[in-house]
Amino acid sequence: MVLCCTLFFAGLYAQPIADPKLIEQRVHAELDAWQQDPAQLSFVAGHFPEVRGTVVADITLSGKGRIETFFLSETDIKEPRFLEYLQKQVKKHKLKTVLHKGARQKVRHRFVWN
Repeated sequence: MVLCCTLFFAGLYAQPIADPKLIEQRVHAELDAWQQDPAQLSFVAGHFPEVRGTVVADITLSGKGRIETFFLSETDIKEPRFLEYLQKQVKKHKLKTVLHKGARQKVRHRFVWN
């Protein structure tokens, strides 16, 4: 029973979404979860211990949950190596949120490091 429910909801989550607000909410949730991942936090703490601040980025998603573009809109972090690392890692990350075939959506996301 639990397996059936899990597969049912996983299937719903992988269905293409048309509502821009819902897409934006899911993308924010997925990127926040990625940022709070223990492996991610330990890497940043080990390699960039001095990084504190906020990064606001414009991210363009493609239909299959792939991040196509990552543009820095605003940042108070001045460490260029960290900003390059962030851009590469976010673009490499595949989202579970799926758009309709051929669709693209721009999302503005705020990353915060304390």
